[in-house]
Amino acid sequence: MLLFVLAQIDIANLADKRKDITFLPYTPSERVQVAESVKNLFDLYVHRQQKIDYYGAEFTNIDPVPRAAQLQSNAEALTDEEFHLRYSYLFRSLRDFHTQYYFPAPHSCWTAQQPLIFEFATKGKIDPLNPVVVVASFSPQSTITVKGVDIGDELVSFNGLSFPDFAKRNAFVFGGANEFGAQRAALKALTMRYGKILPMPEEDTAVFVLKKQSGQTIRLSVPWQVFALQDCLTNSASVSSASRPSLDHFSKFFSYKQSLQFITTEEPIITYAIYNPQRENLGIIKLESFVPGNGSVEHAFNILRDLVQTVLSDTNAIVIDLRSNGGGSILLADLIPTIFKSDTKVLSYNAINTELSRSLLLSVFGAKWTEPVKNTKSGDKFVANGLVDTNLEVNHLGAVYFKPFGILNNAECYSACDLFSANIQDNDVGLVFGEDGKTGAGGANVLATDFLSTYLPKDFPPFPFNTQLKEDAQGLRVSYRQMVRRSNKLIEDYGVEPEFIVRPTVNDIIAGSRDSVWQFIAKALDKYGRDRKINNVVFDAKPLSSYYYKGTDVVISVTSSGIQNLKALVQGKTAVDFDFKSLDSTKYTLTIKTDDLESGYVRIDFVGTNGKTFVVQTYLWIYLLPEPSKWIEATSVPLLLNFDTPSFTLVNEFTLPENGWQRQGSQMQILNYGPSVNSAATFTIANAQNPTVTLKIEYDFDPSSHAVLVARTEAGFQQLATFVKQGSSSESYQIAASGPVDVALLFQSSSESRGNGVVVTELSIKK
Repeated sequence: MLLFVLAQIDIANLADKRKDITFLPYTPSERVQVAESVKNLFDLYVHRQQKIDYYGAEFTNIDPVPRAAQLQSNAEALTDEEFHLRYSYLFRSLRDFHTQYYFPAPHSCWTAQQPLIFEFATKGKIDPLNPVVVVASFSPQSTITVKGVDIGDELVSFNGLSFPDFAKRNAFVFGGANEFGAQRAALKALTMRYGKILPMPEEDTAVFVLKKQSGQTIRLSVPWQVFALQDCLTNSASVSSASRPSLDHFSKFFSYKQSLQFITTEEPIITYAIYNPQRENLGIIKLESFVPGNGSVEHAFNILRDLVQTVLSDTNAIVIDLRSNGGGSILLADLIPTIFKSDTKVLSYNAINTELSRSLLLSVFGAKWTEPVKNTKSGDKFVANGLVDTNLEVNHLGAVYFKPFGILNNAECYSACDLFSANIQDNDVGLVFGEDGKTGAGGANVLATDFLSTYLPKDFPPFPFNTQLKEDAQGLRVSYRQMVRRSNKLIEDYGVEPEFIVRPTVNDIIAGSRDSVWQFIAKALDKYGRDRKINNVVFDAKPLSSYYYKGTDVVISVTSSGIQNLKALVQGKTAVDFDFKSLDSTKYTLTIKTDDLESGYVRIDFVGTNGKTFVVQTYLWIYLLPEPSKWIEATSVPLLLNFDTPSFTLVNEFTLPENGWQRQGSQMQILNYGPSVNSAATFTIANAQNPTVTLKIEYDFDPSSHAVLVARTEAGFQQLATFVKQGSSSESYQIAASGPVDVALLFQSSSESRGNGVVVTELSIKK
């Protein structure tokens, strides 16, 4: 069943409201301005040639550039309605949901709906391109009562067309990359038209022919109804300040109610359940989006990792349900696979090779695109092989779940959801199940109006009524950097093809369950696990401490099962190698010597095998501090520290050394930093009673970056100072301690950060 929740609405028949679903008047010069922005937008459009190659045979005039030029030449003469509808169709016909033309208010305030909600199902063998379309629910928001219709009734035709014909005929109207994306877009369009991106239905009434379970057919003529957010209508009428939910917010109104009860977590996008009616013991994680709803990407990742490592650790297998996940953070989509497999590889990206595109790459996206731009020749179509995330940035932690894993998606799995599906498949993390033959094939990240107006104000000036209407004003969005899979194949249009296609049965829909789907997935994952000898594999390793001084033993507590041989490797050498007497669950400790290891972050790798089959490959990190001979003795007078001595250690956590702290003569600095820098400058003070540290520092950070001076004693951590935004400081900080003290100056930037940096001109200590 579908749940629908919306506040402040005005519901009426479309026929009675058509006169109100209009556009605010633009002057001829304002239409020309919008047309010029569209022209500039396509100078950034990375999929132009891809669309010509993929759809050219079906749509001979698909190239958006000459079509946009023709519209621009007529912009002054067109009416507001003609102007917006023609540009909207140009964008929609590209079949690229990342590249959008957003209508302004009041048209954008309205949504058309029908009382019926349909879903794809199966009555036997699945034919992906000829789906069984059945009534799955009734919209509680509708004021129309449809008599004689039951859940599970099959759609025979809509306005005289079978569903496959309706979807094919409107593929360049409703959009949707590839045939499966077009079908999902058409399925929504049967009963819902969002006025932000789609015109209202041409007809006032829709005609449905349905077939009941008994075989009887019924014909329904149902008027389209429309609803609008009242504040949006009020604001567009008065052209005053307003805000309203974005298009993405509307997708949150719908969620499928199932007999299986899902449990919430601290992160709203993550819920979970355990399916176990016949001892399947299948852990199911529902991931609604890749946009965290309650905190940062890192916070969402940690919640999901902890869920897998604790609550779901005893399951036989885990599947992540991604159906209708519209995407979001690329970083989150790159991080999550590392929970199930260590050392995954990220995708690369291409941007179109134009002057406007290259300038944007260098001025905004920084170091990760410097070399790709430098290596691009004038005749190249793309600036190729750039990165959004690096392998180093996403592989923070080793895998924690080694039993069978899979994902379930459909053709509404889009953008970051496409990327995540490709990451799972390309890195051989687990099985890909799909309700459709491909994912939604949204293979790019996007630039939207607010971003473009900020960084390219001359090319993208504010749209008409932008100041007054804010989110209800005109908007544009463009696919800018296209995702390239490890096979060198694009995600755009091609999507990710599942290993198994699985859809709910009609009986599932009637019962409000997905039993047949979960049972199929559980059996497939069980076979997958038996083939790979991983069905009973558990490996959990925890060091007794995260910090050790060089020369002391690292002690690690381990619980494992399903492993015949285990090796631990440190800095290229085998530290542990032993065989287990059985595959049963065992608890034990490992001891690793540190005398010959280098200080700093130390990665300890674990490789477990069952016969000749690798069943565990993971790692953990410890922080190895310098041995006592390199500790610094505090004196009664200030001792000025030399940054070049062995006592002073620079440590970069998942950060390239050239991006972290640098020794520069008598100074230490990080200049012109980019995203995801995590670097520490550390030293240890020998036994001293309450030593004092004096720091002279100058800094200029973006809002999401900071530096922290911190001390670690036997009693724990003491945060001495935090440096944010811009400033300088020359302060002394006393540390409450009587034994050795580890001092660190940490610098961290977020995944989106850029800034000038920080310079330490002097650091001294005294008793």
